Amino acid sequence: MGESNTTKPTDTFSGPLSLHNSDTPGLSLVNFKLEGHNYGQWSRSMHLSLSAKNKLGLVDGSVKTPSSDDSKFPLWQHCNDMVLSWILHSLHPDIASSVLYAKTAAAVWTDLRDRFSQSNDSRIYQIRQEIVECRQGQQSISIYYTKLKALWDELASYQEPFSYNCEGMKNLTEREEKEKVMQFLMGLNDTYSMARGSILMMNPLPDTRKVHGLVLQHERQVEVTSRNDSLITSHAMQISRSSVPGSSQPRKSLKCTYCDGDGHTKERCYFIIGFPVGHKWHGKNVKPRNQRYSPTVHNVEIHPPPAKHTDTAEPTTADGPTFTNEEYHNLIAMLRNQKGNGQPLAHATDPAQLPSLTPLFGPSFPSTSSLSMPPLSPIDGGSSPPLILLGPPSTSLDPSIPSTSLAPPLPSTSLDLPVHLTPTDPPHLPRRSERVKRPPSHFSDYQAHHMALLTPGVVYSSTSGTWYPLHRYVSYSGLSPAYRNFVCNISQLVEPSSYAQACQDPKWVAAMHSELQALEANHTWSLVSLPPSHRLIGCKWIFRIKYNSDGIVDRFKARLVAKGFNQREGIDFTDTFAPVAKLITVRCLLSIAAAHHWPLHQMDVHNAFLHGDLQEEVYMLPLPGSRQQGEHVVCRLHKSLYGLKQAPRSWFRKFSSAICGIGFKQSRADYSLFTHVQGSSLTIILLYVDDMIITGNDEKAICKLKHFLGSQFRIKDLGSLKYFLGFEVARSKTGISICQRKYTLDILEEAGLLGAKPAKVPMDPDLILSPTGELLKDPTRYRLLVGKLIYLTITRPEITYAVNTLSQFMQEPKRQHLEAAYRLLHYVKEAPGQGLLFPTENKLKLIGYCDADWARCPITRRSVTGYCIFLGNALVSWKSKKQVTISRSSAEAEYRSMAAATCELTWLRYLLQDLHVAHSEPAKLFCDNQVALYIAANPVYHERTKHTELDCHTVRERIERGEIKTGYVQTGELIANLFTKPLRAPAFSSLLGKLGVINIHIPT
Repeated sequence: MGESNTTKPTDTFSGPLSLHNSDTPGLSLVNFKLEGHNYGQWSRSMHLSLSAKNKLGLVDGSVKTPSSDDSKFPLWQHCNDMVLSWILHSLHPDIASSVLYAKTAAAVWTDLRDRFSQSNDSRIYQIRQEIVECRQGQQSISIYYTKLKALWDELASYQEPFSYNCEGMKNLTEREEKEKVMQFLMGLNDTYSMARGSILMMNPLPDTRKVHGLVLQHERQVEVTSRNDSLITSHAMQISRSSVPGSSQPRKSLKCTYCDGDGHTKERCYFIIGFPVGHKWHGKNVKPRNQRYSPTVHNVEIHPPPAKHTDTAEPTTADGPTFTNEEYHNLIAMLRNQKGNGQPLAHATDPAQLPSLTPLFGPSFPSTSSLSMPPLSPIDGGSSPPLILLGPPSTSLDPSIPSTSLAPPLPSTSLDLPVHLTPTDPPHLPRRSERVKRPPSHFSDYQAHHMALLTPGVVYSSTSGTWYPLHRYVSYSGLSPAYRNFVCNISQLVEPSSYAQACQDPKWVAAMHSELQALEANHTWSLVSLPPSHRLIGCKWIFRIKYNSDGIVDRFKARLVAKGFNQREGIDFTDTFAPVAKLITVRCLLSIAAAHHWPLHQMDVHNAFLHGDLQEEVYMLPLPGSRQQGEHVVCRLHKSLYGLKQAPRSWFRKFSSAICGIGFKQSRADYSLFTHVQGSSLTIILLYVDDMIITGNDEKAICKLKHFLGSQFRIKDLGSLKYFLGFEVARSKTGISICQRKYTLDILEEAGLLGAKPAKVPMDPDLILSPTGELLKDPTRYRLLVGKLIYLTITRPEITYAVNTLSQFMQEPKRQHLEAAYRLLHYVKEAPGQGLLFPTENKLKLIGYCDADWARCPITRRSVTGYCIFLGNALVSWKSKKQVTISRSSAEAEYRSMAAATCELTWLRYLLQDLHVAHSEPAKLFCDNQVALYIAANPVYHERTKHTELDCHTVRERIERGEIKTGYVQTGELIANLFTKPLRAPAFSSLLGKLGVINIHIPT
């Protein structure tokens, strides 16, 4: 037999150019793949594996590449390809594709190191931060210690050894070991507080390995004790209940005759034999149907042992659990022992924690402090039936939040007191009024929950106390690490709502001092006596947190705001109008920036209103505690202050004059938009009070503009646009996404609906709201809620019609209106992170869709106009509004809707012209009413059009000029239907997918 062709070339048996028979291209040297963030672990593992195979020289360059005519070149080529295949096999597919065509393993190794390697200082900082934040949580002691030890070892590998003498080195080692012990003990759960205290009392303090062994021994001892107690209690607490005769017919599948459950028989029912350790309670409404009442610790009966023979033929039944004297004393001793171990049974929140006590005490119910109630409960005025809880209230899911109960606790007998046994007492059946009641079935939507601020990256348990936990609807796994960190940071801090809250925090106290210093330096006021003919206005503090583009807090901002609602027109102010950037302009600017790949910068002006000079005489009360020069001393304002009615106008006049002085041109479509063109360079500023967006195609011009603004005003560069006017901005290769995730979660938290059941549509199609019904006692809550929902429509166009309908009842809201508002929140819970997408692949052409629902309003019989306008594939404008007059026909209503959409398209063309976006083609406008389309195309008027003559002129003139081009679309495919009527789930979902919405927080 000849030599095999598969024989591998060899250099020497152990040389770097030798290969073993087990070396194959698909060999995995490490058990995980390189994903970028784990480069340190991957590099270390690959280094060890390659060194063990004597192939490290092929990647670090110590083995030189021989020339092509060298005899060793085939050996080197073979080994290089083998090592290269090993490296590629250990990479993530996306990373592997970027180095697939590299020729040498050394080139791939160097490329990966340059791309993913961090400086030692950066990695050391990151490791130390992970050590500080490391907590045991739901992990076992072994897993928690292993995670910490890996961080300690990696940190030690980055640090250079110190050159100390023997004594100094010993002291340093002991200090580091003591620090590790402290870090390990600080991250333990509170259940190990006793073991932690015992370890800290030791002198000297043991090392980490011994501490880990002690804590691990404590953990195992607790597990063994729990298992033994479970076995004891499962045998001690056998309950005798009366049984109902059942059918003896054979069943096709296993079905329990005791609890009506499937999959088991009565002999294996957990309600009888006890729940096993670790059993997950699913919260189903399953209860033993043969049980007359749920026994408690107060109706445990003591009976003597039964005789071997009985003279009676009647069956003996017991409605409560029966124990002998000896069994009862054993039970009491077991409970006392359990209490002495620090594991009180009275505070168990899950029947699985008390497997054998569940038949005796019954399943526990959540405390009223963590109930998430449906919309009926907040407004029923106490008319709902009371909810009676079984047993003591369960503990809060968050130990930092106290658990309170709406009802006084039920009386209980202390197990430490003497127990008087009466074995001969007959069984006592409680009266109907004395029996423990279970909540009615219509309370099934009430879920126990506590949802704190979500931290990205944290895995929440599926048994969070609610059937609809928030982590099913909001996820952060699809975000980049940088943006995930940004979202986490802006979700953690809470802005104080009053001065009393802010003064408790040194950061806000420092912010108020900084604001006062700025006011004094700017000579905002002077202390004078109040003239007799003038009125004083008050002042208050408001607080805001300003974030950088990476989510790090830039500063805590405190504003002194004047209570301008006390000002009188003609005396304290004259003109008040000040232009504010339209949100449609913001969306158009984001769409254009995404299509042209322009950068987006965010700037913030310090004390913006203080830059405006005040022309009128305005007097303000001094701050509390500052009246030191006399009782009648007040502040006469010389500069504009937040809250004054003329303050925005004064500031805008100052800013516009400064920016127009360097060549910027103010837009006629939106006066808050400024553009500067010089050759091919374009720079754009969009101002919203003291926040501004800067973009354009020339980075040098943008930097020059920032320098100018910094010289004119106290301005702060917040970096790339990430958080603007309450909505979050995310950018990727696909486009720019905006959403109001944090704002939505805040609304749900204030309403107590974080654990509510989501709804598929924002409004019930069969619901007709009317001004009649039960009047709300406190309409403020309804008005505040609807006001917040109006602002939510900035990024949620599909709720516009529902919010528009609810806003029509702001003056006298009724109970049904608040129920509809809460129903809308149930829909918002379905996708809190949903928003709009402005794609990069976009042709920037205007397309509009309009619709009208004739005589939709049941009160006034007026029709509803709805339209939406796209800039290419991006939705930029929409509206849902009740028409001002009654339409006599559906064609008339549809034509008025076309006129409204035409006016919006015309304005958008002017806006695009100011933004230097060419739009030579006519804008397309689609409608589902052919009569309205014929009226727009036919210049002859008739009976149906005499009431809409002006609207006809509006649309027809734009068509004749070539600015608008109409088209027909079927009713079922018209996107504008979302803005004129409530739809059912299938139609709603179909049209919603065409709006260009995106949910980057959707769970995967």
